[in-house]
Amino acid sequence: MFITAPLATVILNTIVPYFIALAIGSLTISDIDSFNNQIFLVGMFSLIGVMFNLLAYQIMVGHEAKVRVGIAHSVMDNLLNKDQGFFANQRIGALTGKFIDFINSHMSLQDLFIVKI
Repeated sequence: MFITAPLATVILNTIVPYFIALAIGSLTISDIDSFNNQIFLVGMFSLIGVMFNLLAYQIMVGHEAKVRVGIAHSVMDNLLNKDQGFFANQRIGALTGKFIDFINSHMSLQDLFIVKI
C-alpha cells in the first residue's frame, strides 16, 4: 500500500505525460515510427499505473476493514467494562452516535494519511 499508491501516482502523473509529450514532439518532425513507439509506451505505462492504483486501493480497503473491526471490538470491550452509573448518565442513542463517529473519524484520518503520503 505504501509502495503501490505512490508508484501509481508517479507513473500516471509524470511518466505517462512525458511519453505523451515525446509523441507530440515526434509528430512535429514527422517521425511516425517514433510516434508509434511513444504511443505504445504511453499505453503500457498507463496500464501499469492503473494496475498499481487498483492494487493499492484493494490493499487499503482490506486494511481499513481489519482496522475498523479491531477498533469496534476495542471500543465495545471498553464500553462493556463501564459501570451502571456511566450508562445512567448517557443516552444510548448519543452513545451509539459517538461510537460510530469515533470509528469513522479514525478511518478518515487514516485515509488522509495514506492517500497524501
